[in-house]
Amino acid sequence: MTHELFWRALEYAGTERLRVMTSAEGLLAHGVAVGRTPECPYAFDYRVRLDEQGRCRRLGLQALLEEWRLELTSDGEGNWQLNGVDREDLAGCIDIDLAFTPFSNSLPIRRYNWSAGDTCELAVVHLTLPEMKAHPARQRYTCREPGYSFDYHNLDSGYESAIMIDGDGWVIEYPGLFRREAT
Repeated sequence: MTHELFWRALEYAGTERLRVMTSAEGLLAHGVAVGRTPECPYAFDYRVRLDEQGRCRRLGLQALLEEWRLELTSDGEGNWQLNGVDREDLAGCIDIDLAFTPFSNSLPIRRYNWSAGDTCELAVVHLTLPEMKAHPARQRYTCREPGYSFDYHNLDSGYESAIMIDGDGWVIEYPGLFRREAT
């Protein structure tokens, strides 16, 4: 199954196109995101591979406006390497959180079978703009209505927001930050 997703960044000028392909082996996503934050312009080509349990196994990220790229790989059990170097500070993280896309918010939402009121706290590898440094972050998702809405809480920064999803778990709206556009 293939999904084509398009998002518009609301807080700053930006767009993203993402193609997601699912199979028995997992999920492969290829996205291009371009935009401009108050700190800097950005343009990224990225690829994410999830295993059949929905755990992130690889992120390849290529900057299109600068000469750098990074590769994060995981064994699916929370052990990570960044560009081939072990990152013990990321131990226990299963998901990634990319600041420039709501795609990464869909990863834990899609992995679990949620009922209204269910809550999940997790550790993620967070990549922030503009520096794109990988660091661990703690997050909590609470299901308000299965197949429709979640509360998101970054436990480190205190940031909170509602997230609206479609029936497949893909983000439709992340209020104030992203809105999905019609395909």
